Amino acid sequence: KVEFDLDGLFESIGRKSVTINSDVFDLVENEFGRPLSQKELTLLNQWSRHYPDKLITYALREASIMGKLSMAYIDKILEGWKQKGITVEKLEESDHADAK
Repeated sequence: KVEFDLDGLFESIGRKSVTINSDVFDLVENEFGRPLSQKELTLLNQWSRHYPDKLITYALREASIMGKLSMAYIDKILEGWKQKGITVEKLEESDHADAK
């Protein structure tokens, strides 16, 4: 049995509480093949505040395809996309164009 101390992990932003979507959490844990560390959970929580869940999912997929599955690599992908103005919509358009 694995237990995590999540005290302080979910912080309030204004009046709105931010939590990690369980689907994204499960997806990341499954892809990593192990439970996430406290540090990784904190980073995932930060991403959830700044990025849509689908964008995090696409970054996870990109890291997995490249064979560089680490939170640091995913973070660099997300930051790079943010700087380039890449959105979920742009990624989905690209996926649909590749499928044709």
